[in-house]
Amino acid sequence: MWIRIEPSASVAHFPGFVSDKRVLIYGTSITHGACASRPGMAYPNILSRMFPLEFVNLGFSGNAQGEPELTQIISEIPDPALLILDYEGNTPSTERLRETLPEFIRIFRSRYAEVPILVLSQIRLAKEAFDVHMFRQREERKQFQQETVERLRQSGDPHIHFFNGEELLGLEYGECTVDGIHPSDLGYKRMSEALKPLLENLLRPYLN
Repeated sequence: MWIRIEPSASVAHFPGFVSDKRVLIYGTSITHGACASRPGMAYPNILSRMFPLEFVNLGFSGNAQGEPELTQIISEIPDPALLILDYEGNTPSTERLRETLPEFIRIFRSRYAEVPILVLSQIRLAKEAFDVHMFRQREERKQFQQETVERLRQSGDPHIHFFNGEELLGLEYGECTVDGIHPSDLGYKRMSEALKPLLENLLRPYLN
């Protein structure tokens, strides 16, 4: 097999990460990268090229619903630097999200008391322009997640954070998906760029 490279290019060993810590991202088919043109264009993988840390993509298409059994398994992954929760889109109802999110956080906190947790609400969907119920449901879930994070912060957990997912794709969110739901490469690029400043802050202890 022949590989063409520039004359000035060189091949070297991977220098390794700056830390043994890793970023865990738990979520849906959007996290998984279902409609990216190639694996490297899923937003967790784009982020992994922005930071010299290992990123673990725990995206489960259609199946991530915050089950406590899976939460326990995720809590056993060693050396997390950050946990991102992005599974809202797979929960069948707001009531289900109300049941699982606080318990997910509780289980993870029982193992890692100070590891940052970022709760990420769902992106805006193009179908919302024609489906008022879908819009109201997303707003309801977003409010619940935001209130949950604020309540926990007021209760003494300064390491939990919330990001409003409707800001991830920008004003032209309808141009950033392949089917009105799953991001295209453009959508994933915008998601990564929107999250980068916050992750730079949360991962700062491992980047200096």
